[in-house]
Amino acid sequence: MRLSIIGGGQIGTSVARAAARSGKYRDISISEPDDDARKVLKELLAQDPATKRIEVTDSNKKAANRADIVVLATPIDQFAPVTHEIADSLKSGVAITDVGSIKQQSAAAILDNLPKGMAGRYVPAHPTVGAEGSGPKTSKPDMFDGGTIIVDTSTADASAATAITQLWEDVGGKPLGLTAGQHDKLYGTTSHLQHLVAFAATRALPSESTKLSEDQRSLYQMTRIADANKEMWLPIFEGNKSAIVESGAAYMDRLTSIKQALQSGDREGLTAILTKAHDFAKGFQAPEDDAVLVAARDTMRAPSDKAGDGLGLPMVLANVTALNAQRVEGEIKQPLA
Repeated sequence: MRLSIIGGGQIGTSVARAAARSGKYRDISISEPDDDARKVLKELLAQDPATKRIEVTDSNKKAANRADIVVLATPIDQFAPVTHEIADSLKSGVAITDVGSIKQQSAAAILDNLPKGMAGRYVPAHPTVGAEGSGPKTSKPDMFDGGTIIVDTSTADASAATAITQLWEDVGGKPLGLTAGQHDKLYGTTSHLQHLVAFAATRALPSESTKLSEDQRSLYQMTRIADANKEMWLPIFEGNKSAIVESGAAYMDRLTSIKQALQSGDREGLTAILTKAHDFAKGFQAPEDDAVLVAARDTMRAPSDKAGDGLGLPMVLANVTALNAQRVEGEIKQPLA
């Protein structure tokens, strides 16, 4: 089976390495147009017997040619032009997926540029894992092990859905079925908002705070992801703005309540707010048979060495507001069968 990855960044390279490790994909190619990144990618793959046969090319069309599965692993604002570029190289039975952090806009960009009659061959996905940093050097062959992979099979052909679900299982992930709309609501309120809060928190700090070391754990945990790749996050924020703005308004209301309690000396009210947040953080043990809550829990508690979308407990108030009784305002009921 020929597997093609378009984009040699952290996630794309991790897919290639994990697929090679599985032994189920003997013909793997990965395209990376940037000369420096491609050089690093080639050197990295050559060091491992399991990956040294992976083809590295500067041509997206060449990588996609004859592929049975294509993984779009570029920044999300490149999905439209890249899909348009490779459209003529896709064979009729190909299964296509992506790794975008927002799904509705990503799906629209890809579907609008696929050849006529191929919409059912596309299966949106989002690996909810990752590591700090970017580029092929930060990739890991075990990146997806045990991690949740959101997969929307609701509009896909059965064979495409099977192929893509199997791919994510083969690289070590645990596929979870959500529609694109469910996904964007969940991650807009449990991940994207928290990233924006981290960016905002750094702007509220006095300049001397930059001299603090990582020993200042609360500050470090709350702001570390503000060092994230802005080219990646800008289109995510813009593409999922409705969910982020809605949950952001609720967060601001909660923050205003805290401010008012402090200003008025309302110790009882402040205690009630902090107690609720503390109890939520301490008691947020999602039942393992509730895949949606497990995904939300893992998003919020991802460790720093496999950061993904996680932020740690200093963001618990934002998470309490965002998750809204653990169900994102009741709109997410059950994962897809």
